[in-house]
Amino acid sequence: MRTHVLMLWCLASICYLTQGHNAVANATSLCGETEAVHTGSLNSLYYVFYESRIVPSDHAPLVIWLSGGPGCSSLVGMLFENGPCLVGEDSSTAKVNPSSWTNAAHMVYIDQPRGTGFSLPRQDREDWYESDVAVDLVGFLDAFYDKYPSLEANDLFIFGESYAGHYVPDFVYALLHRPASVANSPHANQIVNNLKGMGIGNGLTSPSAMFSTVGEFAAGISEGQLTAASPEELQKCHIGI
Repeated sequence: MRTHVLMLWCLASICYLTQGHNAVANATSLCGETEAVHTGSLNSLYYVFYESRIVPSDHAPLVIWLSGGPGCSSLVGMLFENGPCLVGEDSSTAKVNPSSWTNAAHMVYIDQPRGTGFSLPRQDREDWYESDVAVDLVGFLDAFYDKYPSLEANDLFIFGESYAGHYVPDFVYALLHRPASVANSPHANQIVNNLKGMGIGNGLTSPSAMFSTVGEFAAGISEGQLTAASPEELQKCHIGI
């Protein structure tokens, strides 16, 4: 049930974003934000790149943002969470986000895996694996530095949420241990030197391990609100999962 709800939410978000694709791709401002914005496709992955709002360009870290799903557009994070604009409850207005991560960093939002959001799907095969996703992201970052060479010396961070609990570690591992198909990039050594960390919010890693601790975690933060019967009921849920 939870999986179905998540999938429907992702699909609804993509439909909403698709209706506003021209606005995102062509507008110089969505909500009156002052950050310079760049959009396009690199290595078949669509992206939106907002420059830092406050920190000078050569000092601002570069943050790659990956939403989860799998299959959720990273523009969801950009428009509803940490981007320079926040979409209103009526879904037709947007306002400046005073707490945008662009206050401290350059932000790059990537629609991935291929076929997500505005990124074109693979045409050569139907199956894809997380190792393919990581290689595509490494190829994207190489192409990004080709296009924006002035940022190649900036600190680099890889952040994400939800299913990015898989994407982020796989991406970072592929940057540190490049597969043969992307091993000869002129940016490889510089990227390793610049990579300062990764972060995962509310990440999905191992469902079996995570779900088995839900009851204990809930009991620990409930401050006695759970009834004596609740642990037994939660255990039934664990068995069902």
